[in-house]
Amino acid sequence: PDVFPRQAAEQAREIVGVSHSNLVRVKELVSARPALARASWDWGFGDWETALGAASHVGSKEIAAVLLAAGAHPTIFSAAMLGQLDTVKAFVAASPGIQRTRGPHGIPLLDHARAGEAVEVVKYLESIGHAEPRYPNEPAVAGDPDALHGTYVFGAAAADRLIVSNNN
Repeated sequence: PDVFPRQAAEQAREIVGVSHSNLVRVKELVSARPALARASWDWGFGDWETALGAASHVGSKEIAAVLLAAGAHPTIFSAAMLGQLDTVKAFVAASPGIQRTRGPHGIPLLDHARAGEAVEVVKYLESIGHAEPRYPNEPAVAGDPDALHGTYVFGAAAADRLIVSNNN
């Protein structure tokens, strides 16, 4: 049952969406509701993304700083993007193999470091390996491929849509 207070879904979706690129709007939203800095959104199929996760995989250090100052929870992905080498090393030491973990949208840890132009983190992750696992290229023959058809929305703009159908 819905017995606990929660962020409005529209606000959570908006803050995560704008955290990819709109610093002005992020500041407006977080100023009005600081708890939005910790909001997350499921884009579908369990593809959960936080506002900080959005800023991290696109390399937006300014947006990340605003969100962290408002109480966003730091992650290995934000640390990698921000060039926090000691933090990334501590995560790996505490949980060997964690560099294989994918972030939002399946984006590898190494890509977060590259997005933030975090040269030392990139070098470190390349040296330990397995920080950019690739998905196997497998045909969708099992189950019902038609179940994948639909419109996938990944942002607030009208162009932030992916349509999957049999119509080529």
